[in-house]
Amino acid sequence: NKSHLMPSLKREREPSEDYMPNSFFDEIDCQLPFSKQEFVRLMISSMCEMGYTNAACSLEEESGILLESKSLTLFRKAVMEGNYQNCLDAMQGLKFRSEKEKSEALFHISRQRFIQLVMEGQRDEASNFLRKNLVEHCVEAFEESIQLEEISQLSVCL
Repeated sequence: NKSHLMPSLKREREPSEDYMPNSFFDEIDCQLPFSKQEFVRLMISSMCEMGYTNAACSLEEESGILLESKSLTLFRKAVMEGNYQNCLDAMQGLKFRSEKEKSEALFHISRQRFIQLVMEGQRDEASNFLRKNLVEHCVEAFEESIQLEEISQLSVCL
């Protein structure tokens, strides 16, 4: 009897020889504020954070539930590598809550690309990038007052 481990959760019925719950979720009588998939993702994430990557991989494999989608994994890798084109390509597979959110993400990625160009000493390319790409993403992502502030701060880098 595991009821002493979870006193706030009632069991649907006591286990017997003819009843064997399929999972933790079958054992409880209340409506949980999260799904089984969210619970498994939380476990996988926690395992990764604590350094149990093999256990996390095993749980992903056994459950069939991935911590993050393949598109998100590709996107994260491209961001960490600073590969602008791969970031844009990987974004095609991501689902955003809104177009505004997607525009904000594009702006932040483009801003980082602009900073990379400046740091690499490619000022002409950075200037062209600012005019052609960054301003467009800034206009789509932010209100007019914020647009001017963002663009003016970036143009100072040149």
